[in-house]
Amino acid sequence: DKLLIGPLTTPIMETFNIDEAKMGAVFTGALLVSAFLCSLLLAVTAYLVPQDIQTLRRQLRERAQAERAAQVKSGAVS
Repeated sequence: DKLLIGPLTTPIMETFNIDEAKMGAVFTGALLVSAFLCSLLLAVTAYLVPQDIQTLRRQLRERAQAERAAQVKSGAVS
């Protein structure tokens, strides 16, 4: 936020004719929006990753069962 808005503070204040107090509100708003978006991203990640892990485990289990069945069928394993 500071990296994006900081260098543009003076042009923003001149363009929109706002004082330092209002510019402080802009900074605060930018921080709140970024905090919300970060927490939303973390929540979505925390929801999706376990599902992916469960899917991968199921696929590995199915693949292991198929390989085991193929070995038993060929007589390689009893």
